[in-house]
Amino acid sequence: WTYTFDVSDSSNNGHPLRFYANSSQYSTNVTVTGTGGNAGAKVSIKIPETQLANFQYYCTNHSGMGNTITVKDDPIKTVSDNVVKIIATADNSSNINAVQANESNINTVAAKATEINRLGTADAVADMALLGTTDVVADMNLLATSDAVADMNLLATSDVISDMNDLATSANITAMSNCSTNISNINTVSANITDVNTFKDRYQIATSNPSTDGGGNALAPGDLFFNSSANELRIWNGTQWQGGVTATGDLSQVSGSTFTGDNKYNDNIKLKLGTDSDLLIFHDTNDSIINESGTGNLKIQNAGTTKVEVTATGATITGLMTATTIDGSAGDNLQLDFGTL
Repeated sequence: WTYTFDVSDSSNNGHPLRFYANSSQYSTNVTVTGTGGNAGAKVSIKIPETQLANFQYYCTNHSGMGNTITVKDDPIKTVSDNVVKIIATADNSSNINAVQANESNINTVAAKATEINRLGTADAVADMALLGTTDVVADMNLLATSDAVADMNLLATSDVISDMNDLATSANITAMSNCSTNISNINTVSANITDVNTFKDRYQIATSNPSTDGGGNALAPGDLFFNSSANELRIWNGTQWQGGVTATGDLSQVSGSTFTGDNKYNDNIKLKLGTDSDLLIFHDTNDSIINESGTGNLKIQNAGTTKVEVTATGATITGLMTATTIDGSAGDNLQLDFGTL
């Protein structure tokens, strides 16, 4: 609203009317026409809607002439503003009713103000942005399928929980930590799978002599075969299976096998024959020795007939003995005992 003050009366001569607000002269929307005390003189001011701080009118030439101006709301405008608010409220009545119906939920949310504030932190915002990526959304959609839900329900059963608790024991944790070593070993085997397959071809186990190698190919010299019936390891020499060492560690004779090279025994290393190793054949550092270490006699036969028999008390010769020279040195007692001549 604009107010106009008539200052043409002679009593206003020398008393200019002005306005004061906010610690200085207020001239906004103020119009001064003529000089006070003269015909047609007037002062107009458009009053703002809000109260100005320290709003006053005064005479610029004399102190003590003036007073405070109070701005009051225009009743008509107040009613108009309220009508607008009432109309706005009426238009939102359904929303207001909806809010009222959810009063309990709203109070619950209000009680979670601390948690909600945490969602506004930079880290939480970053995490939620990550959750909104295409890959994560796809993963969550996958988790919502019936199969995934069934699997998760299965994970919650007591048996599975018990198994997972077992996995958490120190022994199993140690075992799982060793998996890296095992994986390394597996990778090593994988890198050498050709050698592994080659060995599989060259070595096999069977109850009888095989005619092919482990891969079904023709036998090659050096192929190995363990006869599980005889508990004996055998080797293919190019024409036949040749006996090796039995599971008890003894040399075993296989029909038709022969040694193609020398069997060398160093000094004092004995060739032992017999179940109790009674017959010993060896060479010490000086002499060659044949020794019957058991309770029996040592016999030398020809065509199944004993020709020389050595006992604990002496030796017996059967048949003709031919000697070129029989010599008894001085100091020796030479005794020849002959049977029937």
